[in-house]
Formats: sequence, structure tokens, C-alpha cells
Amino acid sequence: MSSSKRPVIKFFGLGGRGVSALNLIRDRGLRDSAGPIFPLLITANSDLQDLSSSKAQIKIQVGAKSLKGVGAGGMFEEGKKGLLEVLPEISSLLAISDLVILISGIAGGTGSTLSLVAKSLNARPEKPVLFAVTFSPFSWEDYREPLAQKALKDLRAQTPGVLDIPNAKVSEIYPELSTQAIKKKIDEAFYRAMGAIASVCEKADFLKILTKKGQTGLGYADVSGPDRALQALEAAIQHPLMGGFTLKEAKGAIICISCFPKVKESEQKAITRRVQELIGSSGDFVVGSVQDERLLDQNAVKVTILATGLSEAKKKS
Repeated sequence: MSSSKRPVIKFFGLGGRGVSALNLIRDRGLRDSAGPIFPLLITANSDLQDLSSSKAQIKIQVGAKSLKGVGAGGMFEEGKKGLLEVLPEISSLLAISDLVILISGIAGGTGSTLSLVAKSLNARPEKPVLFAVTFSPFSWEDYREPLAQKALKDLRAQTPGVLDIPNAKVSEIYPELSTQAIKKKIDEAFYRAMGAIASVCEKADFLKILTKKGQTGLGYADVSGPDRALQALEAAIQHPLMGGFTLKEAKGAIICISCFPKVKESEQKAITRRVQELIGSSGDFVVGSVQDERLLDQNAVKVTILATGLSEAKKKS
């Protein structure tokens, strides 16, 4: 594993959704407490035209022989056949790292083969920490739901840490928005989750928090004014993408506080105390802070929660 102070994080985006997710990271950037970070972005897709739009440092064509530059057409077996052609190359590129974040849509095509990448990495002697982010279908794509659920099950068998961002759920949260506007909300949810992970500066925290078995919840909120930090934390806990869970049901959590010019020490202490009260002595958590001069409202604080190890049996009614 890396001996550098900053953990080595690599992002791998598979399929069309993986390409667009990494483009978002490249465009908006990620930060930790010391400033901007520049993780390695690797993307792979069978659709050569879509792959050409990628802004990742490394681009890999899936299925050059079998698919010949076109997409898998939502067919898992075609996507799998193509992925196997380049799987050793992908695995080799990702292996030497502290954390690998695997990203894809899971509607049945190339992206649904993401579990094969995780399995390949688990078989390597280096075996980095794995965490996955998936995007499950919109409600009008309900015919793809069985494929998505199988892909999710296969992925969770290979890595306990999986954040699924359900497109259908985001649509329910914002029923008045257009499809294009909803896609921007989905991008925002993804970006907030990645920003929270990027704020963590210790490999040990990745290992403790991102490998908890169970579901992963995501919550975020922006609040300005007095008592902004605790209000933002409580609002983030109530976010619909937390899935009805609270931090009391979590076995681990990353809390990211972002503002400008910097987070007040009193605010960070208040959030830390509150999280400790909620998660209890048996849970692991880390509170990271990020200075972000891009914030339009410099009186606001942004709080993001990534809660791991959530159990259905303990879900609140």
C-alpha cells in the first residue's frame, strides 16, 4: 500500500454512467482539509463515441473485439464478454492504491458488470479497500429493475460498501422538476458523497468506515445563520436518501463540513459531540472539514453524511 501521507484514491467509472460521473469529478474537483486533490480517474466503456467524451486520465475500450465500438445494448452477457477482454488491464491499473471507488449505472449493460471488477481486485494480493456507487433505474425503466437488483446483489457480495443512488427516488423527491433538472440533482447527490470521502485523510478511516456490511445512506444540507452547523447536521440526517435511517442505526459514518473561509472550531466540536451521541460507542466515525471558496453564500455551512453499515432490521418506521 502507499506510504505517502495522503491515501491514494483511484476512481473507476464503468459504462456510460461511469463516464459522466467521472467527468463531473474532473469538472468540479475534489478537496480535503489541505486543498484540492487530484485522484486518478480511469474509465471504461464499450460505446467508443461515449468513451471519447471522457475527461478521465485513462480511457479503456471495453470489447474492442466482441462489441466493435458499440454499446452492449442493455444486455449483461454482451457487456460481460466485452469486459473480460480488458479486465486484467483494469485490475492492474487499480490495484496499487489505498481506496478504489467503483462507479456505474446498473440498468443491464456494460455498467452492470461492475461486480466482476470488484471480484478481480479482491483476488489480488494488494487488495485495496473497495467502495462502490451505483445508479439504479428511473421509475419509467421498471423493466430494468430485476437486472439492477441482480447487479446490486452481485456487487454487494464482492464489496460490503455500496451506495446506491436510486434515480426513481430522486424523481420522487423533486416531482415538479424536469428530467434534465432531476439528473442534475442526481449528480449533486453523487458529488456530495464523493466530496465526503475525499475529506478523509487517513487510510485507517476508510478501512473502518467504508467496509461496514449493510446499506449506505446519504444525507446533505446547506444552512446559513446562527447555529448553522447543528441545523445542517440535523437536516442532513432527515434527507430522503438516508432511506429513513438515522445515525443511531449506523455502524460507521463520514461527516464532511464545508464552508469558507474555514469551519469554526466550536462548530466542528458541536457536530462531533452530536454525532458521538447519536452513533454511540460501538460506531466508527470521522468528521472532516473542507474550505471551499466556491461557495456562493459565505455565511452558509454545508454538511454531508455518508452513513454505513445500516441494517434493515433496525430501520425506523
